[in-house]
Amino acid sequence: MDRDPSANKIYVKDLEMFANEVDNVKADMTGMKKLYAQVHESNEHIKSAQNAAHMRQLRDEVNADLDHVVRLAKQINRKFDGLVRANAAQRRAAGSGPGSSDNNAWASMISELGLSIKQMMRRFQGLRVQMETDHRQMIESRFRPNFKPMIKLFDSHCHLQDPRILTLAAKLITETLEIGVAHFAVNGVSEKDWHLVEQMSRTYPSVVPNFGLHPWFITERSPNWLITLKEFLSANRAAAVGEIGLDRGLKAKEIDFSDQVEVFRQQLQLAKEINRPASVHCVRAFGELLGIMESVGPFPSGVVLHSYLGSAEMVDRLSELGAYFSFSGFLMSLKESKAKRIVKSVPMDRILLETDAPDARPKSGGSLLLVEEGEGTEEESLNHPGNIRSVLKYVAGLLEMEEKDLAELSYGNAVRVFSYEGSKFVN
Repeated sequence: MDRDPSANKIYVKDLEMFANEVDNVKADMTGMKKLYAQVHESNEHIKSAQNAAHMRQLRDEVNADLDHVVRLAKQINRKFDGLVRANAAQRRAAGSGPGSSDNNAWASMISELGLSIKQMMRRFQGLRVQMETDHRQMIESRFRPNFKPMIKLFDSHCHLQDPRILTLAAKLITETLEIGVAHFAVNGVSEKDWHLVEQMSRTYPSVVPNFGLHPWFITERSPNWLITLKEFLSANRAAAVGEIGLDRGLKAKEIDFSDQVEVFRQQLQLAKEINRPASVHCVRAFGELLGIMESVGPFPSGVVLHSYLGSAEMVDRLSELGAYFSFSGFLMSLKESKAKRIVKSVPMDRILLETDAPDARPKSGGSLLLVEEGEGTEEESLNHPGNIRSVLKYVAGLLEMEEKDLAELSYGNAVRVFSYEGSKFVN
């Protein structure tokens, strides 16, 4: 049936508006392409830098451009999602179903635009990977002529999106890459920071994103928090689940423990369902943790028990369920004899290293210090992700093994646990 003339006028008007919106997205894409060319040119200039200071200045400029690109990319994706929804609505309109000329016009524009966006994003991602490779090779070949191949490290748990260090994240990542840390598992803690972790992952190939609701923040959750979490994990196939967990410590004394258990169980079940690892926080609740893991598990994709300070006696049962044990600077707060007993009880293929930066600053091992602006006392110093070298030294000492051997072992373990369909380690 032909539509009446008034309906046709509405359609023409809608199509014109739709086409204008498509043009707006294309204009944003043109701006992004210009930024891409600018970043590419800056990267070439970095290669010809005559000294480390000049190179770092150029890197800071490039990082600012990268942040701009990521913001623009998110804007383009939001607009494109709006166009997709408008197209779906148009298809439901009378006389505009599949096969109609109306539908074909809208669908053709959407298809062409979607393909262009995908190609542009893939090209930009390739540039970021190449830039990190170029930078590492530059450091090794030009500014450290006698440099021997570095040990490779994987920070299996940190919070570079933390508001205390967020503005320094680009600098911290650059500095830490220079000393051999190849990857960072950055963990979100609430709905308020998941988008920051997502943005960081898209900006830095070295960042493995984790999304989860930490027990300290469950009272702030929205009614749709679990739906939102699922959406983030679906949209970011490289993401793991975390930080989640249980806490009976002083910081969580006002937070209902039964509510913690319910939120934790839901997230742990989700991680198992989607075959992704979960990064778990546990303070004075290891009995409850084991009980829940036994009821929900086992976990073939792994559960990372971050900053593990549980008993050596529980390690075997937790390992059988799929647990990995990640050690941070907090381990140094224990008596060395107890720390050694815990570390030596863990199977070698389940040992991970982390910083939990900006927290868990090591108390020994020549750690770097990151001091909050305006503060100067040691108690107020924050942990630098480069301090993973201090954790490596301490744990290697407890295990009575060479640092390079532990670095290789823990790196391989981390890559294994963070390798799943869609991850940054699986093509």
